[in-house]
Parts: sequence; structure tokens; C-alpha cells
Amino acid sequence: MLTACDRGERAYEWDRVRHGVFAWHVLKAIDKDGWRDGRLTVYDIGRYVQERLREWKGPGRQTPQYSQSGGARGHLPGGAAQETGKGAGESA
Repeated sequence: MLTACDRGERAYEWDRVRHGVFAWHVLKAIDKDGWRDGRLTVYDIGRYVQERLREWKGPGRQTPQYSQSGGARGHLPGGAAQETGKGAGESA
């Protein structure tokens, strides 16, 4: 599970990018910035977002939380859309 902030905190909006701060950084991680070795795990997204929000100079503290149960480490395969020529959600 990946959440935008810890208990007692609030999730902030970022007017300049027209998204929440958390959502913006999740999108950046998925787009390209969080990928490592041709793959992107949920752990990588969480790590990336936590690092970016630690550096963020907003009006208050926002600490994303990541937790995982079980031993699974799901990942998004790199280049899948390019290999099939189809976008996300389209069948090959």
C-alpha cells in the first residue's frame, strides 16, 4: 500500500502542475524517473516518491507511507508498450 501522507498530515495540492504533490511524483516515477534496470516495482515508486517529498519545500510536512504484506514484489515490465506497439490497456 502506498499512501500520500502519514496520520495527522495532509496531502497538498500543487497548483503549478495541477495535481497533488504525491500524485505528481507518482506519475513522474512511472513516466521515467523511478525505473531501474528496465523495470519499476511498487517499492521503487514508493522510494522515489518518499525521496522527492523529503526534499519538497511546501507549506507543511507530507510523508508518504509504503507498506507491503507477503513476499511479493510486483513490477511493471519496462518497454512493454513499445514492444507490442500498443499503449497501456490495449491488447496486442
